Amino acid sequence: MKKELYLIGEISKITGLSNKTLRYYDENSILKPDYVDPNNGYRYYSEYQILKLQNIITLKDNGFSLEEIKKRFDDAESRDMNGFFDIYKKKIEDIDIEIENLKNSKKRLQNLLDEFSYLEVDKIILKCLPEKFLYNLDIITNKDLNNSIFDIYKIIEASVECGSAHLGKQFKLLNSKGCSSEKISEFLLFKNENYLKNIEKIKKNEYITIRYRYGNREEALKKILDYISLNKINVEPVIYEIDIINSFLSRNKNEYITEIQIPIKTVIFDEERKMKNGKFIGIGKGYGGDISIEIEIVENTIKNIEILSHNETKIISDPAFVQIPKSILEANSILIPNVSGCSMSSRGIREAVKNALIEAGENFDKLEIQMLEAENLVKIGDGASKKIIKPIENFDVVIVGAGGAGLSAAISAASKGAKVVLLEKMSSIGGNTLISMGGINIPGNDAQIE
Repeated sequence: MKKELYLIGEISKITGLSNKTLRYYDENSILKPDYVDPNNGYRYYSEYQILKLQNIITLKDNGFSLEEIKKRFDDAESRDMNGFFDIYKKKIEDIDIEIENLKNSKKRLQNLLDEFSYLEVDKIILKCLPEKFLYNLDIITNKDLNNSIFDIYKIIEASVECGSAHLGKQFKLLNSKGCSSEKISEFLLFKNENYLKNIEKIKKNEYITIRYRYGNREEALKKILDYISLNKINVEPVIYEIDIINSFLSRNKNEYITEIQIPIKTVIFDEERKMKNGKFIGIGKGYGGDISIEIEIVENTIKNIEILSHNETKIISDPAFVQIPKSILEANSILIPNVSGCSMSSRGIREAVKNALIEAGENFDKLEIQMLEAENLVKIGDGASKKIIKPIENFDVVIVGAGGAGLSAAISAASKGAKVVLLEKMSSIGGNTLISMGGINIPGNDAQIE
């Protein structure tokens, strides 16, 4: 028998296809024997059949049906495969279109997730919300809308499900120091003007906000009111509670997310107010305790900032002590962002400068609002603002975090011959090990056993 002919078992080893699959192809004339031994009936196949099988595998992986493949191979005119590959190219074009559609779907879903912002639950955030339109559901009658109540709620459900409106409640704030509030109405909140009558316009404003899950209202309300009281924020005596995810979007009550929005009173600041010239000391609270600074004011301008003392962790907090004073001097304002990775140190420096400015005669309310607004600015050194400056590389092991554990893992992997990359968001290595005061977690230690 010629060496260029192969038995079905040999072809199975070469192509990775099972004997059962190859026999199925044979029975259906997809794999045709080039020679059948008349003595024993053994079937032999040429290298062309192996090439044909490899093409079949590739085409099946790219979405072609076995029927399409067989039809093309049965066509004598398509032996050169030109017609077949025209279809192949068309399928690739179709896949590209499908990929683009999936990308767009992914983008829409990401925007939806960003709107829901699950991670912001229980976190107090200052937001500047655009003009909104409120429709009071308590006044729905057939006379007002010339529709049945059932039809109106179908309109409401459709509006909420498509994201053009949110259900909500309005409360009167009776006491900013406690959780005392009185319900005023239920409403439908639109981003844009709608055809419904009796629309109430809510002007663009700054709000103190917090989101809570189903059943955690009292806790969230107390938290936000305590925050307002502690920071002496002047707010309007009204609370809006907006359903971000509600009964029309989820059947599970534990998934409901509601946002409490309390508008800050609009304050008109005296821009002509003059601060005293001279040097003033301020103290703020950092990660390690008090941060003491001294500022110099000349003709309503911050001319110099000197750090007098602090107990922040070196290396970790160093970027804040470099960037925050520099940014404040450039902006002549404390309305500047935190430094990524050392937010508490950044906040402490900014608070110290704020208190020094108050000593110099600056408006207290103005500075308090700037402190809140600063928390919503994109952090200095945030990864989103950086560009990739290296070409794409491939690694055997990718380690995220250059603390004690990450460094140990990198050394261990590299010592075994792996190509390793170690990624760290901070400007220095050390991670939690650097700020743990020398403590190291060891399995089975006394504290862990206890």
